[in-house]
Amino acid sequence: MNESIAISGQHQDHRTLELAGDINVFLAAELHRCCVKVSEGASSVEVDCNRITSLDVATIQILLALKDTLVARGGMMSISGLSAEVAETTHLAGLGKRLGIDCGFVTKGDAL
Repeated sequence: MNESIAISGQHQDHRTLELAGDINVFLAAELHRCCVKVSEGASSVEVDCNRITSLDVATIQILLALKDTLVARGGMMSISGLSAEVAETTHLAGLGKRLGIDCGFVTKGDAL
């Protein structure tokens, strides 16, 4: 796995996907592989964004696919630790609400 993307909390039904640094299209294949792995058998996944500096639309699309997969199975996904700037990126892409991100009230470290 890339040091920017890690899976922790290997509990049976809850797992955490940790993202760090710049998450962009160059990491999309690795992020997709990790999302598939983290969702296998999990009913909930937390995406920990405390250490990311930026993300792009490719990343947002992959996270949406992860959320859709979990919800289709009756599970859920949460995102924590987004900076206001990164949350705004999701809204500029028109996908913040679908991911459950409130751009106006997110601060680093807040759970969504």
